[in-house]
This record gives sequence, structure tokens and C-alpha cells, in this order.
Amino acid sequence: MARYENDAWSDEQSIEDSFEGLRVATVKGLSDKGKPRIYTETYAEIDGTDVYIPEEIKRDSTEIEFEILFMGDGYRDVYDSFVEFITGAKIRYHDTCRNRQLEMVLNDGIEVSDEMLYGGQPFVMASFKFLNLAGHTIKVG
Repeated sequence: MARYENDAWSDEQSIEDSFEGLRVATVKGLSDKGKPRIYTETYAEIDGTDVYIPEEIKRDSTEIEFEILFMGDGYRDVYDSFVEFITGAKIRYHDTCRNRQLEMVLNDGIEVSDEMLYGGQPFVMASFKFLNLAGHTIKVG
């Protein structure tokens, strides 16, 4: 992920490397595509509908949801640091598994599960909902 601030993108970083104990469990909505933006108009005196299709189709925004696991000693501090990193800025996400990239903003509350123990290790799972600004992902590489 990279953060956009002061009119520039920060260096891309692996959030699993940068935030100790953070693991991305699932990402939902990466393959979704927003509704194409075309203009239609219907007149009472004609049959059918007039349609304007621009040369370059733009799409409505879509939702991307990350479920992220925070575990280990200090997981609560890591959670707080990650929330601070993604809040209040555009975020560029590069999915290295699918070679797709998108720009997004956190646009909803964060849902956190109750604290749990697994093998004597405390952890929480949190759900983060972002707005995919372009309504689709782009291929990188």
C-alpha cells in the first residue's frame, strides 16, 4: 500500500511487513466493476432512448472489503497504527497475487471482532470497507 499526501504518493510498502502481526485474511470486491457511466435521455415524442457513450468509459465507484487479522504482542498498537495509516488519505493498493492495482479511501466504520485466543496468542479480526475510486482495478506489470 502507498498513501497519497502532500500531492505525492509515499513509497509502496507491504503492510504485512510494515505492521508486525498484521495478516490480510480476505479481500472482497477486487474483481467487481462499477456501473458504466453513459448518458441516456428519453423524449415523449420519439420511440426509444437517445444514448451518449463517451470514448473512454468511466465507472461508478465500488466497495472493497479487507478482513485483516492482528495478532501477537502489541497487536492493539499495530491495529491503531494501521488505522491511522489508512484514515484520511487516498490509498493505493497493489495486489501482488493478481497483479492488480487500485486507488481507494476508507469510507465506512471499522468492525472489530471480540478479542480471541488461538494457541495462547491473542488476536482480533477487523473488517475495513474502502471505496474503489475508479470502480475497477488496473493490471500492473
